[in-house]
Amino acid sequence: MLNQEGDEMIPLIGLLIGVLLGIFLKIDIPNSFTAYIPVAILAALDSVFGGARASLEKNLILTYLFQVSLAILYLQ
Repeated sequence: MLNQEGDEMIPLIGLLIGVLLGIFLKIDIPNSFTAYIPVAILAALDSVFGGARASLEKNLILTYLFQVSLAILYLQ
C-alpha cells in the first residue's frame, strides 16, 4: 500500500486544504487560550518532523510514542 502512484501528493493536498480552511473560516480564539497557541504550534511542528523521521526510519509507532513522551515531559 505504501509508495503507490500518487501517495506523495496526499500531504500536499492536506496542506492545501488546511491553508484554505485557515484563510476562509473566521474562527475567534478566546483570549484565555492565547497562552497555549505557541505550544500547539510547537506540537504541530514536532508531529511533522517526527513523522518525517519515522518514515525514514520505517518504525512509525515507536517513534510516535517517543515523540509524545518527550512532549509530555517538556510540558511538565
